Amino acid sequence: MNPIDWVKNGSDCEKCKWCWESCTSNEDGTEWDCGCYIKGSDYDEKPCRLINPFKFIIGCKRKKKNDYYFSHEYDDFGEWFEKDQEKLNAMKEALKETFEGRVICHRCADNSFLECNTEGILDDAAWQRDKYDSVAYPVEYKRLSQEWKELLSKTWKRFTGIFKPYLCK
Repeated sequence: MNPIDWVKNGSDCEKCKWCWESCTSNEDGTEWDCGCYIKGSDYDEKPCRLINPFKFIIGCKRKKKNDYYFSHEYDDFGEWFEKDQEKLNAMKEALKETFEGRVICHRCADNSFLECNTEGILDDAAWQRDKYDSVAYPVEYKRLSQEWKELLSKTWKRFTGIFKPYLCK
């Protein structure tokens, strides 16, 4: 390939080993997804134009990171599901206590009242609790590098704390 054409057009993403594509078939049809470990999901817009050694370094690192997250995607799912069921049951109990001895009715067009299925309405309301979970249980996500910085800082403080009584008089 001519170097001028390579600079103008970039390298061929179709032949690059750091590009990926996947096919998912379901009842709605077939869905294709594609991306690039180097550029992300917008690799079709402009080729990366990296020479092979840089492609290898960047692509290897990002592919390993992607594979790690993909293989650990469902870690702790069982614990999360148990906690989610506990929260759901607690919400159902709280709603049942609130509406105990009361009836939920629907007003019809002729101004008559029709008694509704209270259990069904309370179950639906309990399922919608995820709107309030973010307020009730705020989660602060930390990047792995931030957690390592905090751990190293804490370790250093503990290590130097041993010698502080001897240094500060």
